[in-house]
Amino acid sequence: MFKVAKIMNVLGEVLEVEVQIGGSGAKISGNKVVLFGPNGGGKSSILKAISKSYNESVYVDICKVYKYTAEQIDVCHEDVAFGDPEVADRLSSILSRFDGQWRIYYDKALRGGKWVKIARLSFGERRLLALAYALQFVDKYTVLLIEAVEAGLSPAWLRALFDYLTELKPVVIVESHSEATLQLARERGWRTYYVDRSDVRELTP
Repeated sequence: MFKVAKIMNVLGEVLEVEVQIGGSGAKISGNKVVLFGPNGGGKSSILKAISKSYNESVYVDICKVYKYTAEQIDVCHEDVAFGDPEVADRLSSILSRFDGQWRIYYDKALRGGKWVKIARLSFGERRLLALAYALQFVDKYTVLLIEAVEAGLSPAWLRALFDYLTELKPVVIVESHSEATLQLARERGWRTYYVDRSDVRELTP
């Protein structure tokens, strides 16, 4: 069982998380971190434990975005609409980093030169919209947690996402099953950890 015993900000930039495993403890630390390993190894459990222990966090579970673990929005499976013009503008600005044609207006998105209902976007497009929804809060929160970071994203969008996340000041911890994701992270100076139940260790490049 994973339990977050300590969360510490160092110089306002580096988050250190002590993850206890049974009677021993393993430390995961860094400003940008990837948790890598097999299914059922405990990566998502670590993210959820951090989210529950640390109020200033935003957690993205594939399509659901949780703020303070209480408020949530499911971008992929709900008929979402962004009626606040400021929110729509922020989403459009973030999405333009991935594809310049992106534009959000209430329950529609500009894709391929046409306005379409958000509910009719592909899974990958709605997944990217969920990530953009979370990213708009980074100035208010200090920790961003993303499960299955590569899910639904094309290689180009995944590269653009890592470029975007690397530029952020807040701590970012993502979970992945992909060797390609590990490589993207390492190329950008991220710390990477292998997590498989009692085996938690930092990976060397």
